[in-house]
Amino acid sequence: MRCQFNLTNRVGIYAFAGAGVAAQQRFVSSDSGWRANFAYDFGGGLDVRLTRLISLRGELRRLRPTPQPTFGYGGAYPAAQVGFAFHF
Repeated sequence: MRCQFNLTNRVGIYAFAGAGVAAQQRFVSSDSGWRANFAYDFGGGLDVRLTRLISLRGELRRLRPTPQPTFGYGGAYPAAQVGFAFHF
């Protein structure tokens, strides 16, 4: 789900949240293989319209699978992303 609030005609901010299934591969000798777990992510971003059909976006997001993995990441995977969006 995504909620957007337009600051001006060309600039908007948005927040999003989602849930689904994440596949993880474990490399522990007693418990190796692929696991499917529930996961959710959330974050927010900035959308700047360059033209009517193209915008530049930047967002911060956080993915959190459950149960929490124990290999040094604390269970949450932060990501900063920048890219172009095409509006049809």
